[in-house]
Amino acid sequence: MDFQDSSVRASAYTYPTVRILFTSIGYKPAWKLGGPVPVLVAIAEELARRGHEVWVAATDSNLTERLEVDTSRWHEMEGVRVRYFPIVDPPYRRIPHPAFRRSNIEYAVPEFRRWLEDAEAGFDVVHSHLGFLYANRHAAAYCRKTGTPYVYQAHGVFDPVRLRHRPFRKWLALTLWEKRACATASTLVALTEYEAQSYRRLGLRNPIEVIPNGVDLPPAVEKGDGPLTCLFLSRLHPLKGVDVLVEAAGIVAREDPTIRFLVAGPDEAGIEGDLRKRAAECGANVQFLGTVAGEKKERLLQDSHLFLLATESEGFSIAILEALAHGCGVLTTPGAHFRELEPAGAGRILAKDPRAFADTILALAADRDRVRAMGRAARNLVEQRYSWDRVVDLYEDLYSRLVSPVEPNREVRR
Repeated sequence: MDFQDSSVRASAYTYPTVRILFTSIGYKPAWKLGGPVPVLVAIAEELARRGHEVWVAATDSNLTERLEVDTSRWHEMEGVRVRYFPIVDPPYRRIPHPAFRRSNIEYAVPEFRRWLEDAEAGFDVVHSHLGFLYANRHAAAYCRKTGTPYVYQAHGVFDPVRLRHRPFRKWLALTLWEKRACATASTLVALTEYEAQSYRRLGLRNPIEVIPNGVDLPPAVEKGDGPLTCLFLSRLHPLKGVDVLVEAAGIVAREDPTIRFLVAGPDEAGIEGDLRKRAAECGANVQFLGTVAGEKKERLLQDSHLFLLATESEGFSIAILEALAHGCGVLTTPGAHFRELEPAGAGRILAKDPRAFADTILALAADRDRVRAMGRAARNLVEQRYSWDRVVDLYEDLYSRLVSPVEPNREVRR
């Protein structure tokens, strides 16, 4: 392969201070936007704790709403300088037709463009998070103009499965500006080897670093012995396969009505009403909880035994990592691109089929010792490979090499 798996090069050095600008669609508390936001928050805050100077240029989006924040100034948050630039919608968004519903490709953030054109901060590195964002083309242009190293991270959006969703818009964006932004990058960051190949399928020849997502480790908690509880915690979107899980819950209910299914997450695609109707029709024991965060989310993860995600495509699922960290066995599909689950004994990779999920859940309900063993293996997998401290080491190493192409003299961090 022609890309570098950074996990083999994790290092423990003291690095020179780097001035980093991150661009993204959102920043905390925009949790409805999904995985890229907590990923960026964790990376930015840890880099700031390590003494680096970190800026985040985000928008005021929170998926289905706007954040109530002062968009005219920079905010200091846990050592990170953050600004929420206001989104400006094109006039055709007012057309009452699904073809014109919101998508990232059409977001415009002219105040960010104007600020960046006049920026005098002298950044050492600019790192764009998430593909098909307005900020990417302007961040790339800034880096071409100033000679600043540019890092581009798509977060899985170039998976062929995702490119088939609204394909014309994505083809147009790739053709007109997004591929040029990617081609500008000193380094493309992929979450998995599969995502690295997605870059190559677009004809991009840049160096690629494979750096996974990480997760904070909560205190270890023993799961209770009550009814088996299965959790879906993600955006309600057809690509996430929540419809498959509702159907599976209906099959399970006919065999064991005590098994509980919890569905939590923002209704991004407007499908919750149909899912509720289908759950009632098939007698599924499903509870819909809406968006959850904070202590409520923690309790859900602590109280659940299994985590379910029948996904078509993931970059590297933060939801799965959080479930593993909380000792949940994971049942997912090949689209999660999480091959380590089965060898580690932490979960199963299943066909995206209601019967496959139902049969596996029923078998596990009859073998609670196996469920407990999966939970322990899940926690161990995260402790060994996916702590944020380890992952941020990889980013710190990448930025240092981009800023100082000649290997610097380093002191071992003890």
